[in-house]
Amino acid sequence: MRIPRLHLFEFHDFAWFPSLFRNGITTCLSAYSAEVGVENLIEPVLEQLIRDANSPVVVDLCSGSSGPYIRLCSRFREKGLPVKIVMTDKHPNTEAFITAERASGGAITGCRTPVDAMNVPRHLVGIRTLFNAFHHFRPEQARKLLKDACDSAQPILVVEITGRSVVRVLLTAMGSFLLMLAGVARMRPRRLRMWFFTYLVPILPLAFAWDAAVSCIRTYTVEELTDFASSLDARYTWQFGQLKMRRSIFSLSYFAGAPKASDGLESRSKAHPAG
Repeated sequence: MRIPRLHLFEFHDFAWFPSLFRNGITTCLSAYSAEVGVENLIEPVLEQLIRDANSPVVVDLCSGSSGPYIRLCSRFREKGLPVKIVMTDKHPNTEAFITAERASGGAITGCRTPVDAMNVPRHLVGIRTLFNAFHHFRPEQARKLLKDACDSAQPILVVEITGRSVVRVLLTAMGSFLLMLAGVARMRPRRLRMWFFTYLVPILPLAFAWDAAVSCIRTYTVEELTDFASSLDARYTWQFGQLKMRRSIFSLSYFAGAPKASDGLESRSKAHPAG
């Protein structure tokens, strides 16, 4: 059952939320994204954008703990597609960026200074991507973010693993609580404070469960994304789609835009309608 969009608060949106907790949540989210195969599903969509735009650079916004890009870089390299990734965030996770830089063999660079996704510095040129972050923006902010990409003539890809239904809210909240309980034990390096606030005083799994549920409630529908696109640059073409996630009853959704000169994107738009 579809529910109205409510822009409730998420803990890790707040500046006062401890970075240890914020990084724990984004790390857990990255692990879950790998588990359900986000990079497998979105790889052909992103690859087509890269080839159509003839751009060797991707500027990832709201990168968190690096998302799927370490694995994607390796796959693109195997295909002879030497893509460079610039990771950015409003609250840069420097430790995660350094790990990604080393693991990618230099294909990834993390921006150490905060980057506003609604006003990306003009020197950061490349295809813009957002993984599991677009729902953080209110409607007027979401429009501004998309408009900034259009004004800069940069393609953009938005990917969300959340969805707005009662069932999804409830199952995502419960699953996220359990995921954090299992995930903290596997995180390295081990941090006593994180273990304390997970297993003795379970603030972290409760915060993750709340944020996950609210992420679902905040997620935009295809109709809402279509409305955003209708008010943007007419020289852009937009693509919507949904792809079934591995080991899950749910699908991820994606929303991509590029200048109409990218004929490949337009043809894929017809082949992959949103469902």
